[in-house]
Amino acid sequence: MSTVVPHPGSLETLRIDTVVAAGVSTRVLALGDTGSPIVLLHGLTGHAELWLSVLPELARGHRVFAPDLIGRGYTPLPPDITTANAYQYMVRQATDLLTGLDLTDVTLVGSSLGALVAGLAALDEPERVRRLVLISSGTLANPPGQLGSSTRRSLEGLEALRPHWQKAHEEVAADPGSSGCQEQDNG
Repeated sequence: MSTVVPHPGSLETLRIDTVVAAGVSTRVLALGDTGSPIVLLHGLTGHAELWLSVLPELARGHRVFAPDLIGRGYTPLPPDITTANAYQYMVRQATDLLTGLDLTDVTLVGSSLGALVAGLAALDEPERVRRLVLISSGTLANPPGQLGSSTRRSLEGLEALRPHWQKAHEEVAADPGSSGCQEQDNG
């Protein structure tokens, strides 16, 4: 499924695609129709829109894809994800996206946690990834078996938010015009 929306500052249009990756419906922002592909992976607290400011420039000579990693933006968490298997899910999501979008000769860009995911995905799919760009990749110092305490706490927090995220996702799915958010007075 693909939705096209005008994107200011670009001669082209921004596409919002959906690809099943790691068993979940993954939202992907896409821009550009020619050139080698670039895939942009955000960090733990990010979402695909964080890359909007660079998409038009990159799309001048490339096909650019920015997915929401699992549990972020409009991509749900898999029902059986835990802090112990979250990395494996994110890496599988990245490699499934390369397959689902039929991408080869990819420049894979990752920021923060996305850098860890990109690095591990490049190791799993070396025949698909031509270039690897790692931004703020401090997470590489703590491989999956040795999570840093802040990364572990972040993933545990993500796990704790699952019921709330699922409820909001169901509300948005039931009424796509709704944001799924409610105004709250903390007065």
